[in-house]
Amino acid sequence: MKQFWKWVGIAVAGMIVVLGVGSWYLSANYKPLIKEKLAARIASSTDSLYRLHYDDLTINLLSGTVVIKNAELVSDSLRYQAMVKAKTAPEQRVNIQLHELTIENINLWRLIVHNDLRIRRLAVDTLALGLLNEPHSFAPVDTPSASLARRLQGTLKALSIAKIEVNQLHVHLSKIENGRTQTVRAKNSCFQARDFLVTEQAERDTNRFFYTRGIELTIPNFSYQIPESVYQINFEKLHVDTESKQALFSKIKLHSRISEEAYFRQDTENKALISLAWDTLHLKHIDFHALSKEGRLHVAHVDLKHGHASFKKDKRYQKDNVSKIGQAPHQHIMKLKPRIRFDRIFVSDVAVIYRQMSKKHQAEGAISFQDATGTITNLTNDTAQLKKDRYMRADLRAAIMGTGPLHARFGFDMLSTAGHHTYSGSLGKMQAPAFNSILRPLLNFEIASGNIRSIRFDMQGTDYKNWGELRFDYDHLKISVFRAPAKRSNRSKKGILSFLVNQMLVHDSNPDANEHYHIGRVQHTRVPEYSHFKTIWKSLFEGIVACAGINPKYVPEGE
Repeated sequence: MKQFWKWVGIAVAGMIVVLGVGSWYLSANYKPLIKEKLAARIASSTDSLYRLHYDDLTINLLSGTVVIKNAELVSDSLRYQAMVKAKTAPEQRVNIQLHELTIENINLWRLIVHNDLRIRRLAVDTLALGLLNEPHSFAPVDTPSASLARRLQGTLKALSIAKIEVNQLHVHLSKIENGRTQTVRAKNSCFQARDFLVTEQAERDTNRFFYTRGIELTIPNFSYQIPESVYQINFEKLHVDTESKQALFSKIKLHSRISEEAYFRQDTENKALISLAWDTLHLKHIDFHALSKEGRLHVAHVDLKHGHASFKKDKRYQKDNVSKIGQAPHQHIMKLKPRIRFDRIFVSDVAVIYRQMSKKHQAEGAISFQDATGTITNLTNDTAQLKKDRYMRADLRAAIMGTGPLHARFGFDMLSTAGHHTYSGSLGKMQAPAFNSILRPLLNFEIASGNIRSIRFDMQGTDYKNWGELRFDYDHLKISVFRAPAKRSNRSKKGILSFLVNQMLVHDSNPDANEHYHIGRVQHTRVPEYSHFKTIWKSLFEGIVACAGINPKYVPEGE
């Protein structure tokens, strides 16, 4: 028995010597041949479009390790132009540069005996990946429709890599169309993939994403300028984990690249200037399989926390002269090209503010909703899902003007051709003068006093009209009317007019002095040039005016 193990030891030692010598021999004598063969293979498989170059290749058969340093895979621009003239050019090109590629623990025994390539680790240090898309007027060249697993058949039974790591990943995506180039850049990213397995069975595994059991991608300090728009998106960090089915954005923002005045001067569509920012945007239970196979984004749960949403208009430059029919939020969602589905979105601690500069009164008014919290459900343009439930719903609470407890519920019929929607809710106790920050600058009057006990509303609307009921309980309401700024720069009060308004035109309470309770029954005809939310405000204001007993013809017209 001892003799047997002696010979086994001698055999193993001999194999180690042979592999060590073989590694040295390959590295010393076959480097030029391997380089030549690789370059020829790349050229033949791409119709000479790509060239491969690297500084050094090291092979260690004993450890099953391959190291490539300073490698480049680049497209030949002259060859590409020749292919364009011949109408054989592909629409996509790729350029790759890497500092070092290390392949560790290649299982040579399984490769030779079972035709099964297994690798423990593939690591890349500093990878620059450039992808260019350039559509042509001619039909694109046919690319192999077979999957990676099927294309691998005949060469290998299986390809398995336990771990893939890319440190310092720089991605440059470009698209050239109609003479314009759109670019997306992501620098200093990190990429990891676990259990990469290429077989037909793995291809059908719904728990895998691009043949992997899990991918982790971290992108720091990202910025993207939205094409044909003044806006750009920034985030401090994005972390994606396909195994846990999550994506986490930190400090994400959407904002204008130009000044407010520049925006309003160039705007011809009467759109509000938007600024959005959140500390956290967390997507949970993402269906990565549907995303990779169907291009459909389905997220079961979203957390949107700690941020603000700001909207502004400037009537010194903007006019209500563009039709807003068909531009409600749910109608915009239905027009999106990619199929999306967010089952439930949780909103927490978000401040919403609308500001408007008045041309007539040369002042800026604002209304705010602090600490907005609630849920949005069934946000989707997937008609298969909408056949089961056609409504997107929002149930939100906020402190209006920072003091009044507001509860609002919205329902959007996603399949309605007329844009049907509902909105109902209530406002609790607050002081009415809190609204002066929007009333005085835009309508040139203010509430001198008044206690709001409650407001309750139940409304519906379409693209063309809004209707429903509003109940407004209040007392001690007094109005102050101001002179126009053109006559008095300080916009002093019109004392006599204010007195007459309070005595003759406005009920100081509801129920009124005669114990009659006034209900606002709204039948509002939409102005086509007014936005969806401005129309909602106008319909609610119509109900408030009715409850206060004011003749609509005496209500100052806003901008």
